[in-house]
Amino acid sequence: MANQITMTLVGADKIQKKLLELTERAKDPGKALKLVANAMRRDVLDHFDEERGSDGKWEKLSPATIAWKAAHGHSRPLQNTGNLRLSVMPESGQDFAKVVAGGVKAPYAIYQNYGGDVPGRPPAREFMWLSAKAAKGIFMLMRGWIMGGL
Repeated sequence: MANQITMTLVGADKIQKKLLELTERAKDPGKALKLVANAMRRDVLDHFDEERGSDGKWEKLSPATIAWKAAHGHSRPLQNTGNLRLSVMPESGQDFAKVVAGGVKAPYAIYQNYGGDVPGRPPAREFMWLSAKAAKGIFMLMRGWIMGGL
């Protein structure tokens, strides 16, 4: 027809090949989710170094705790023995990525993270949270995985 416009896609075979690669990668997200879980763990460990929760710096130690730590050679919150920090472990599978803390090494992790209204329990010193910087890094990691760069 004289009044018809035609557009031809050049390189459609390359596009099809890329789509097939993406489809194959999507069938096995476990590798990418393992990387995500490890990135989450690194972020949580940074919170120990920064002594910071999602809403700011951790509450200062009480004078009694400072005295005890001085007598026992410890000085940083949540890091007397290192067991709590060492208990932070990544876990992942085909459809999840997570970080867990506590268990046998540090059964008190929940009280340290959330605090408690019970006398003798410490104030909350949240360490299990994901920073905006880590979330952006995980987004970039997943983008790289989807695009085939990982």
